[in-house]
Amino acid sequence: MWSVAWFPAAVPRRGRAPPLYFTSEDLDGDLLNTDPAKAQDEFAALHAGVGNLVRRALVGASLDDTFHHGTTRRPLATGWIYLHMIEEYARHNGHADMLRERIGRRDRRTESGGRRGVRESGHSG
Repeated sequence: MWSVAWFPAAVPRRGRAPPLYFTSEDLDGDLLNTDPAKAQDEFAALHAGVGNLVRRALVGASLDDTFHHGTTRRPLATGWIYLHMIEEYARHNGHADMLRERIGRRDRRTESGGRRGVRESGHSG
C-alpha cells in the first residue's frame, strides 16, 4: 500500500502513518510479529486506515500543489502522485495477471497428463 507513503508525503502537515509492526529495535516486525489468525481482520483495518489517512492528506489539496520528495528533494505535484499510483497499481495488477496465467498453465498441463511444450493455442513450441 504505497499510497500511504506517497499521499501523506504530498501534504506533510497532515502527518504520516505510524508503523504497524516494526520498530527501530525490531526492523523485521512486519514479517515476524504477525498472527495468521488475525490476518484478515488486520488487513481490513489496515485498508480502512490507509484510506482514511489518504483522504485526510488530500483534503483541500489541488492537483497542482507541490511538495518536495523526501529522498531526492525534487519538487513534485500532487497530480503526479495520482498518476504514479495508477502506474504502480497497473504494474502490480499486471504482475498478478502473469502469475495467475502461469499457475493456470501449470494446472492445465497437469490435467492434460503433464505434456510440456504445448502452448494454450495448441501449437507446440
